[in-house]
Amino acid sequence: MAPRESPRSKARRPASDGLLQPGLIEIIARLLPAPQYIATFLDAMPANLWTPALRAFMTLYRDSRMDIRLDRWPTIYLHEANHSPEVITLLQATLPLGRRIDATFRSMGHLRHLVPPLGPALKYMQLEIKSATWLPLDTEALSMLLRQCTSLCGLDTTLYLPGADTPVMDALLQALLCSTAPALTISHSHDQAISRAGHHLATWLLASPRTSLIFHGICSMDESGVLAFCDALQESSTLEQLRLSSVEVGGFHGRQLPASLSKLEWAPDNADELLPDDAIWADLRHALRRTRLEYLCCDYFGEIASEPSTGPDLSQLKKLDVLRTRTGADHVRMLAAGLSQLSSLTELYLPHIAVDAEAMRLIMEALGTSCPHLKLLELTDHALDWRSVREVLAAAPRLPKLTCIFAPSITECEINRCLDELVAAGRHVEEISLPSYESGEENWALLEALAAIPDVPFVLASFYLRDAGPYIQAILGQEAPGASERCRLCLHYR
Repeated sequence: MAPRESPRSKARRPASDGLLQPGLIEIIARLLPAPQYIATFLDAMPANLWTPALRAFMTLYRDSRMDIRLDRWPTIYLHEANHSPEVITLLQATLPLGRRIDATFRSMGHLRHLVPPLGPALKYMQLEIKSATWLPLDTEALSMLLRQCTSLCGLDTTLYLPGADTPVMDALLQALLCSTAPALTISHSHDQAISRAGHHLATWLLASPRTSLIFHGICSMDESGVLAFCDALQESSTLEQLRLSSVEVGGFHGRQLPASLSKLEWAPDNADELLPDDAIWADLRHALRRTRLEYLCCDYFGEIASEPSTGPDLSQLKKLDVLRTRTGADHVRMLAAGLSQLSSLTELYLPHIAVDAEAMRLIMEALGTSCPHLKLLELTDHALDWRSVREVLAAAPRLPKLTCIFAPSITECEINRCLDELVAAGRHVEEISLPSYESGEENWALLEALAAIPDVPFVLASFYLRDAGPYIQAILGQEAPGASERCRLCLHYR
């Protein structure tokens, strides 16, 4: 928060010479990149050149009681929507500046209070719909208020309504989908059925150009709704992002996803208990046939990529998040073969990959051979042991662009048993995250071993060295010579 204007700064202001006009001052202010620059600029201008919009802005900026966040400029962020009439009047006065207004709403009362005066200026809206503050829910009023937000670019809704029956959930979803926003996120924290969700989503997708749909936790839709939704996805020509988590759509039932799609998350709810069958894999490969994905989050990537001749073109994929992977030699080979198709890959996340050292070697060979642009590798499965981690570290120097290895959660990572590979990797990458030992003596021995390495490649944050002696701190600490050029080694406590 900038300090209040002093009488001396007022005295230093030049008088208007007639050449500058308020409209010109406002145009210049709108071009400045941060609120503090606008305030400094206006303090240097005669007060009679401030437009009403600039006066309102300065009041909001200087008075902390207004509770308006300007630290995300050019966005004005309203974390609480129950502002006083004075604040709302000032916000309305700033609209000629063309600033973006984002807001979070936690009740229908907040919506009714803020949307009528500011609705057309709202660009992003977050709704937290909980039974304690939203019921009884007037869905007709909700849809009417959302229609007033004609400039809305994104609507993010979290639903927490335990015990709500199907008609209530259907009506609520239909009201939310009245929004004109091209980007929609709906997160549902319970397993209530929303039987007509597919029909409502299909109507929303086809009503106007849509760019993003993120949908979590709608487990049960009727069959006709699922098919209508898949048909609408196939007809879309503008959708760029689709994320479906715990949403049962199979493999999209023979429909193809739009060629415009660049980001996809496909995480069915039942994948832990009921593995998708060959028909679903074939459907999914067909669904991705037209796409040129840059981001993919999915279960069982090896199965999806197993038939390149009938599946998607993955050559542009930059980020891959494989949620689940089956063990067994055949499935590991399928995963490695799929990774071999990803010549543009820069980030790989394998959060649940419990494979032995031989399988990990096969995976790392595929990455080293086919993924020269890989920068980030994240492995977080607790079941990996030190032998598998050793294969990862040993392969790191063969990945020319690799900068970060993140594996902080592995239960049995005995770092002292793969120290040579760790050092070689540390001379190549910028950051390595591994779990520490549970024993303080073992951690002390590890730090001593690291400090004894000639031309040690690692630097550790002071937090990890708080119990170490001055000698070790002098070698591994952030004040050591050349520390800024070393690999950051993070040892996470288990």
